[in-house]
Amino acid sequence: MSSHAATVEETGFLGVNTSKLGMWLFLASEVMMFTGLISAYIVLRAGHPAWPGAAGHLSVGLGTINTLVLIASSATMALAVGCTEEKRLKLLRWMVAATVVLGLVFLGIKGIEYSSKFSHHILPSTNIF
Repeated sequence: MSSHAATVEETGFLGVNTSKLGMWLFLASEVMMFTGLISAYIVLRAGHPAWPGAAGHLSVGLGTINTLVLIASSATMALAVGCTEEKRLKLLRWMVAATVVLGLVFLGIKGIEYSSKFSHHILPSTNIF
């Protein structure tokens, strides 16, 4: 295989690195999605002058714990990715397992939060917050 052929495969047809282009396209799609969500929030907020406040609806403690769980799961996943590059398979398995456990903890806390809302009849159909 010639060096020209390897360059074309790595950089793509237009001379752009395909992995970099893919990441930029992914980021652009995320920007578009969140722009739509924020726009929907603005429209809903403007249409309901008596917007319900967060006081009494949110648990700061559970939210803080969930944030820490998400940060920890991001760290364990980043460590797992680092283990693939160094060929440390045993540590890789532990890091992936820790990430899965932290993900389940996150879902458990979300279940507690949502069950609390449902028990107080705070539903999407009854409360815009």
